[in-house]
Amino acid sequence: MVTAIQEASAEQRIVEHSMGSTKVSGTPVKVVTLFQGATDTAVALGVIPVGVVDSWVQQPTYKYLRKDLADVPHVGLESQPNLEVIAGLQPDLIVASKRRHEKIYGHLSQ
Repeated sequence: MVTAIQEASAEQRIVEHSMGSTKVSGTPVKVVTLFQGATDTAVALGVIPVGVVDSWVQQPTYKYLRKDLADVPHVGLESQPNLEVIAGLQPDLIVASKRRHEKIYGHLSQ
């Protein structure tokens, strides 16, 4: 969960979140979402992720998102995302959940 965004410059910002802080350069274009709420929010804001996790009920994607996410690769389950697939997508930003992804945060932040 993002708690604050501090403008460092037009090209860089420091994002404070539940696991610490992250320097984000430019505008992220390649976004991977690792929980359904992040996927829903991204799509609602017009951002089509480059990778998403499987939905819980309607696999692989909830029906209301299928049109928007038709060509988006799946990176595993919320509870067990595939780090190799995520790395292969070379994302600019990964939106994760502390509750589910704290143990793999070090790998995700690489």
